[in-house]
Amino acid sequence: MPTKVSATEAVRTFSDLLNRIRYRGEEFVVERAGEPVCRMTPAAPARRLSLRELASLLREIPGADEDYASGVRRAAVGTLIDSSVLIAAERRTLDLDAAMVGHADEPVAIAAITASELLHGVHRAVTATSGSAGRASSRGCWPCCQ
Repeated sequence: MPTKVSATEAVRTFSDLLNRIRYRGEEFVVERAGEPVCRMTPAAPARRLSLRELASLLREIPGADEDYASGVRRAAVGTLIDSSVLIAAERRTLDLDAAMVGHADEPVAIAAITASELLHGVHRAVTATSGSAGRASSRGCWPCCQ
């Protein structure tokens, strides 16, 4: 059964609708003032790959050149910290000394999404306090926030 969308919504999300039609095979009925105006459907049935076809396509992808491959092999391995670890440490529900046993000298990094989550949390905390003192103290709480 097709999903109904208003003409306004269709205009605002046209690219998303096209992707949903092409890749998911979804259908939409565009309405203006509650009346159906047109139907958006796939031009052809969605093509589904079998696991064998996917494996074949992946085998055809050219490999990395030797300079890149050797650089990856030489790259330092470290620890990627998730936001849940930092939050647990802040709440004192994680024993950092125990967590670092055997890893204290490894390089540490956080993913971009983790930095984003942390900054979002700082923003929410600052917004909740609505004070400039809270805002000032939130800066520099982690190296990514400086």
